[in-house]
Amino acid sequence: RLDDGTSRFSPDSVRGVVGYALGPHVAVEGMASFGVRDDTATVLGAGVDGKVSHSYGLYVKPRASLGAQLEVFGRLGLARSRYSVAPGGLAATDSASDFSWGAGVNYSLTPTTYIGLDYLRLFDKGGIKADGVTLGLGMRF
Repeated sequence: RLDDGTSRFSPDSVRGVVGYALGPHVAVEGMASFGVRDDTATVLGAGVDGKVSHSYGLYVKPRASLGAQLEVFGRLGLARSRYSVAPGGLAATDSASDFSWGAGVNYSLTPTTYIGLDYLRLFDKGGIKADGVTLGLGMRF
């Protein structure tokens, strides 16, 4: 979701995360996401397009097991995002770097495969916010 204070957009992105476990309760992760669909809102009778072109982030991931198959986690780090809001066909593109945070759960299907659900706030800067919820499939190597 992209919110510029007057309009709220829900563009779609695809995201990839790679990580390395430093121990049983902490990991480090790198994230990249790329916009795959813009969204349009109506502002004062005119269509306005909003999208997040791409985002990159580095995170520390504290985590805890709640049994053999369920894990809860947090994400704390820095992200850089490129976004645009285009009223009347005039693109206003910018980039933002900010503290980024999130939380989620993973459920192990097999020892190497899991499904996950998480929330991530990419940035909240200059009156513009970007965040999202992801349902994903993961693999452990």
